[in-house]
Amino acid sequence: MTVIKKIRATGFKSFAKPTELQFGKDYSAVLGPNGSGKSNVVDSLCFVLGRLSAKSLRADKSANLIYNGGKKGKPAKHAEVSVVFDNSNKDFPVTAKELEVKRIVNQKGNSIYKINGEARTRQQVLDVLRAAKINPDGHNIVLQGDITHMAEMPAEERRKVLEEISGISMFEEKKEKALRELERVDVKLNETEIVMTERETYLKELKKDRDQAVKYKELEKNINRNKATYLSVQIKNREDKLREIESRILKNNKDIDKIKEGIESIRKEIENKKEELNKLTERIESKGPSEALTSDIGNIKELILKSETRTESITNEIKRIEERKKQLNNSIVESDSKSKDLIKEKAEISNKLNSLKKEKASVSKQLMEFRQRHNLDSVEKELLNLDTKIDSIKNILTEKEEESRLLFRNKDQLTFKISNIEESIGKAANKKQQDELKSFKSNFKNITEKLTKNLNENSSLSAQLSNARNSLYKTQEEYAKIKAHHVSITESSAATLSIKRIKDSNIKGIHGTVSELAEVDQKYSLALEVAAGPRINSIVVENDKVASDCIRFLKEKKLGIATFLPLNKLQDRPIERTKIGHGLAIDLVKFDPKYRAVFNYVFSNTIVVDDIDSARKIGIGKIRMATLDGDLVESSGAMIGGYRNRKFGAFKEQGSTDKLENLEDEITRLRNIITTLDKRKIENDSTVDSLREEKANLEASIIKIEKSIPNLDINSLNKEKLVLDKELKKIESSLSSLEKEINSNKSILKDLSPKRAEVSKKITEKQNSSAMSKLEELEKSREDLTEKEILLITRLKNIDTQVVDMIGPEKENIIRIIKEHDKEIQNFNNELKELSKIVSNNNSLLKGKQNEERKLYTGFKQLFADRNKLNEEVQKKELKINNEENKITLFGDRVNNFSNEKAKVISEIAGFKQEFEPFEEVQLRKGINFEQLKDEIYKFEKMMKDMGNVNLRSLEIYNEVHKEYDQIFGKVKKLREEKNDVVGMITEIESKKTDVFMKTFSNIKKNFENIFSQLTTKGTAHLVLENQESPLEGGIQILVRISTDKYLDIKSLSGGEKTMTALAFIFAIQEYDPASFYVFDEVDAALDKRNSELLANLIKKYSEKAQYIVITHNDAVIHTASQLYGVSMRENGISNVVSLKI
Repeated sequence: MTVIKKIRATGFKSFAKPTELQFGKDYSAVLGPNGSGKSNVVDSLCFVLGRLSAKSLRADKSANLIYNGGKKGKPAKHAEVSVVFDNSNKDFPVTAKELEVKRIVNQKGNSIYKINGEARTRQQVLDVLRAAKINPDGHNIVLQGDITHMAEMPAEERRKVLEEISGISMFEEKKEKALRELERVDVKLNETEIVMTERETYLKELKKDRDQAVKYKELEKNINRNKATYLSVQIKNREDKLREIESRILKNNKDIDKIKEGIESIRKEIENKKEELNKLTERIESKGPSEALTSDIGNIKELILKSETRTESITNEIKRIEERKKQLNNSIVESDSKSKDLIKEKAEISNKLNSLKKEKASVSKQLMEFRQRHNLDSVEKELLNLDTKIDSIKNILTEKEEESRLLFRNKDQLTFKISNIEESIGKAANKKQQDELKSFKSNFKNITEKLTKNLNENSSLSAQLSNARNSLYKTQEEYAKIKAHHVSITESSAATLSIKRIKDSNIKGIHGTVSELAEVDQKYSLALEVAAGPRINSIVVENDKVASDCIRFLKEKKLGIATFLPLNKLQDRPIERTKIGHGLAIDLVKFDPKYRAVFNYVFSNTIVVDDIDSARKIGIGKIRMATLDGDLVESSGAMIGGYRNRKFGAFKEQGSTDKLENLEDEITRLRNIITTLDKRKIENDSTVDSLREEKANLEASIIKIEKSIPNLDINSLNKEKLVLDKELKKIESSLSSLEKEINSNKSILKDLSPKRAEVSKKITEKQNSSAMSKLEELEKSREDLTEKEILLITRLKNIDTQVVDMIGPEKENIIRIIKEHDKEIQNFNNELKELSKIVSNNNSLLKGKQNEERKLYTGFKQLFADRNKLNEEVQKKELKINNEENKITLFGDRVNNFSNEKAKVISEIAGFKQEFEPFEEVQLRKGINFEQLKDEIYKFEKMMKDMGNVNLRSLEIYNEVHKEYDQIFGKVKKLREEKNDVVGMITEIESKKTDVFMKTFSNIKKNFENIFSQLTTKGTAHLVLENQESPLEGGIQILVRISTDKYLDIKSLSGGEKTMTALAFIFAIQEYDPASFYVFDEVDAALDKRNSELLANLIKKYSEKAQYIVITHNDAVIHTASQLYGVSMRENGISNVVSLKI
């Protein structure tokens, strides 16, 4: 326990000059004549300890405590008193070995308090003194004349003294806190039950819509599955066909190479034969004169041979053209079929679009009626106008982008046509046919390779996009879970109105609640939450000034109460480390070192163990323990536990903040990747479309190339090119305007989005949650319908584009090619007639020349025979070469046909794969034919249509509301459990309070009777409870019996007897709960010499346990003191003090 080491006074009452009194640890007596100022020593102590009443310090007001200067002296400007306490045992919450408390009062009566030189408020001084059990109004300080009051105090007040000594005030505080908690829980329980009833009703209403939506989703799933299966089979069939075509192309190319090798071998043989023929001719010429005849015969034969060869070639070419015509006619049939399917699909989509527009109009009408029904003001109308404007701009943007795409396609077609015209002009300018053919084939090959490469890249980009979106979804889901945990911590810490309002206030120096300042391992989360208890919601502030401001704020706003933990006042008391269980709770929490004192206060010496059985093994009541599954064992022996329904802990999990930041970075990174991949895919799609169109045009050009260069009108080609150039410039100008218009609309849309979000936020602040849910549901439904409408419109435009810009021109091109083929066949037939005449005429001429030759060269028969034989052999071989070249042409035509078919199949595969992309994750069906698939798709779509408007949002809303209902139900259950716990706690407090009080009363009663017998031998005294059944509802009486058998009331006693009774009561309290020190001011005034001696001996005895400072002028009391302080009065009313140690 602490003691008073010294008192210093300057300008206080009669202590005008600096005066210091140093006290010993045991018994000190202050003596002096009446009026000398000795009682001012006690007044100075009470002044420093913070007594507010000036009258209790024997002054009318605080300013009168200042030395007034007497008759001739100079008045002091202020009064200053300081008391120095011993703090060797750390009774006070400061680190210094001494505690100096100083109080200064000025002429205005204003007081200044200081502790160890630092300014403090009176309340702060009282808090520090209370830590050492020092109370300025305590029973251990008895002022002059107060001893009689202690004897005569009301029985109720006497009971309160014992309550304070027994510590029952602590139970009262707990009880008051528990009652407040009970009231809070009742209010919250009622509110939560009302919300739960509302949610239950809303849930029943939603169930019907939800069941309808589930059925709709199931139908949609079946349709997607059938479509996916249909497309998958189509892709597989086309891929099988593609492999078959590639195999045929490879086989024909091998045949062509083999024929070419044979032709080269025959050419070498012809060269050898011609050398022999030349030698033989030289011999004949040297022997015969008719060179001209021989030459004529040879020329005629050569002409006949060429004519026959040309006839065969034309015949083969007519067969080839007929075959090509057959293929082109098949293509026309396919185009007509495809066009018919597209027109049918267009009709179906148009019907769907009309239904969708009606549905959208209905939803818009509902939305308008809803807004009118809820009396929406201009803010909501502004939102409606913004939505209408955004929808309009989106539709315009879709139309303009589609128009832009069509213009780009037309531009590419014009560019290609201009390129063809330029090539045709180049052909007419003496470019060789073979070079042109070679150039077209080379371009075709390059474009095919590029197209294949781009299609592969397209597939790769689609796969990457799918993976990136899946990763983004998973990352966002994980982020949402951790974020929800953090939000739940913030919400739980702000569960009371007071904490929430404090956080929202502008008071600086608030660090946050205990739960927000720590991170824990998930394993220990529940145990630490239970160990912290209600302290988890305590608010940590910078200092006691901030705490005072917060408390004042709560009082002014009438917002309830909250617990504040000032960092400058909490002491980091040492805690003994232990290896029991999982260790101390404070060691399992991660926090900033500056908050160590906070968590020391929150957890104290609580340890964490596995379960309640582990706690029993350690020992119930030995130490405070919390289990991993949320049970709590108090050091008092109380065991609190059972089932706890919880989803998130009150503390943050370790590393969750860093993980949240990393997830945010990952989400940003994935979004950037998706944006980049989307952009690349759009560009690649555009490139693929361009390459396909260019490839198709090249194929048509290659088919049209003839074996000889046609006569071209360069002037007409130049005129056509000029017209196309003008048209191209016009399209480029339109594209430029469209691009500006598109960018302008995008900019407007970008500006409108934040405006809409801001207006929507305003609406959210105004509307209640149920109305807002309905409003959001209608808005979401309208947005979904708008998106579907845009998709259907886009599909309609795509169908129109395919029919008008692709299938139509392609059909016209095929018809034009067929007409050209018909013209070619007619020209070939005319040429065949001419060739037939030429062969017939030359055969007749040849017979005449041969007869003439036979007559002329009868003598050269053998030479001519040999020469003719060689000529025939050469002609046969040349004819064979011609036949082989015709075969090459035939195989080349086949390869071209196969290439065209291959390009068509590749295009179909790409189209089917693009259609299949949305169904990549859909499970395919097995063992079902196409017709059955189509029938089921039609059937399911009809069922979906018959269902009418389906609120798909109800699925999400139902799940959210059901989840919210479960949470509220759990909350209600938890609140009921909390209420039962609080009621049990109040019962336990009442029981403990009475037990503790009775224990204190019994001990003090015994001490009182014993000490009274030591102070007087004339009688006995007793403490008696007024209400034996409920001692805390009545007072405590003192019954005294003096030399008679009759007990007397305390008021009937003499002054000395009252003094002895009051002193016996004080010493009885000291025996049970000693104070740090005792100050008596002339308590012996009414005692005779004998009783004074008894008192003096008793004080001497008890001074071994506590410090006593006694103001007296009784010799018997003075005689037993260890230190004496003499006080005398000098001139001008100044007291002088002299000390003597005995």
